[in-house]
Amino acid sequence: MDSVAVIGLGYTDLPLAREACRAGMRVTGIDENPSVTASLNAGHSHVPDVTDADLGAMLDAGFRASADESPLAEASVAVICVPTPLDDTGGPDLRHVRSAAPALGDRLKPGSLVVLQSTSFPGTTDDVVRGIVEQASGLTAGTDFSLAFSPERIDPGNQTFGVRNTPRAVGGYTRT
Repeated sequence: MDSVAVIGLGYTDLPLAREACRAGMRVTGIDENPSVTASLNAGHSHVPDVTDADLGAMLDAGFRASADESPLAEASVAVICVPTPLDDTGGPDLRHVRSAAPALGDRLKPGSLVVLQSTSFPGTTDDVVRGIVEQASGLTAGTDFSLAFSPERIDPGNQTFGVRNTPRAVGGYTRT
């Protein structure tokens, strides 16, 4: 598991991508906004917690941002960390999650790990993401690929606690 795709490149995902780069992983960031990916590839961060110098080190380590989803086919780990704004009823709007899941499923390879990190309600990983990814990929969670949920744990601007030193809860689809 040395190649990571981070789907979404906002204030929670870009710090995650930075830490994966620091750990020596090959990282591709996927974002639907081509101006965001172009700016990142040019070395300009739009996230206060990731400086341009951080981004430069990421680029030197092989990080690339893409508005094209094709690099998902090369990832052994994919983290879905897309926005989930509130909908009209006050619950999370999952349209970005529902858009990312089939794009990932279309390119998922056996043995991969899929992690939902977007803020959502209990059951989203199993009730929404799993079914979409399985249908798109023809693979089965727990057998052909691993599936997990790990809620975002970021406090933008916090100089003491970040992605590297904040404990995380991770829930897997199967016991192993």
